Amino acid sequence: MGGQRKGGYAAVAALLVACSLPVATARADVAADPETLIQQANELRRKGDNARAYGYLKRAYELAPTPRSAAQLGLVEHALGRYADAEVHLGEALATADPWVQTNRPRLESSRSFVRGKLGKVEITGAPADASVAVGTDPSIKLAADRVVYLAPGEHTLRIEAPGRLPVTRTVTVAVGQAAAIAVDLPVEQSAAGPGDQAGMPYALPPVAGSGGGGDAGAGQQSPPPAAPSAPMTGIADRSSSRALRITGLGVAGGGVAIGVAGFFVRGVATSKMEAINSDAMAGRPYDEGNGNWKTFEQAGVAMMVTGGAAVVAGTVLYLLNMAPSSSEASVAFAPGAGGGTVSVLGRF
Repeated sequence: MGGQRKGGYAAVAALLVACSLPVATARADVAADPETLIQQANELRRKGDNARAYGYLKRAYELAPTPRSAAQLGLVEHALGRYADAEVHLGEALATADPWVQTNRPRLESSRSFVRGKLGKVEITGAPADASVAVGTDPSIKLAADRVVYLAPGEHTLRIEAPGRLPVTRTVTVAVGQAAAIAVDLPVEQSAAGPGDQAGMPYALPPVAGSGGGGDAGAGQQSPPPAAPSAPMTGIADRSSSRALRITGLGVAGGGVAIGVAGFFVRGVATSKMEAINSDAMAGRPYDEGNGNWKTFEQAGVAMMVTGGAAVVAGTVLYLLNMAPSSSEASVAFAPGAGGGTVSVLGRF
């Protein structure tokens, strides 16, 4: 039995060492040099092919969201009439002191002024300095210092949020060249009170058998002796608990395998979309918006693979720790990190 347990713990140790290494998240071989993409896009823009140039600049911005790539993307969006997107990216670039942006600031500011004239203006009051806003299903962006958002004409749903505060949602209708105002109050998020903290009182301990305070009731009577513990039943309960935990471990590991495999296929979708973008660019076809979410698929696939791998390791550890009834006390924890995670086991064996 001792040799079996040592072998099981050696396997656990090997799994932990393997899992503590960063999980590999190698991208498909589609990453291009952003500077090269920008140069190719500028050549296309000089030829008047803004639609194709947009695809190159969008890829450059996704790969390296620098002030320059944001500005170049905003300029081509201006040329294509994508005014709301152009305002966001031009504003992102102009908010920095990047040397390239400083050199081209007059042109960028002129372009931003033009696109703002094609949009409606919404002033948000009451939002904290670190607030961000999401328009519809678009990703959140940091709210500008003047608390102003420029939107395309029509009705929009805004979600305003900030760290440590509850988000609020507002619906607003804007028109070209007109301003609207909304006031928000983001309440501070209250952390959930722990058990026993609601009334500021500690837990009440159960009365100890045979303690005073019971008056004269039963005076002169002897308490019956405590019943002897049933050793056979305890052993049966231990074996049943260990078996249930082993089954749970197998279930967790199996679920992890399924999630990991699904993540592999999701990353395959991301790779296919990027290959389609490359193919369209090489063939001179316009950028296909349907492939623009390749990065979302890739990130989701990687997250599923990491989660699945952690579940496999955790389930395996749970199974090995309960191969035989013992007095071991252990806990398994998974700490996610950049590019992977760490599984740790704490306990006494």
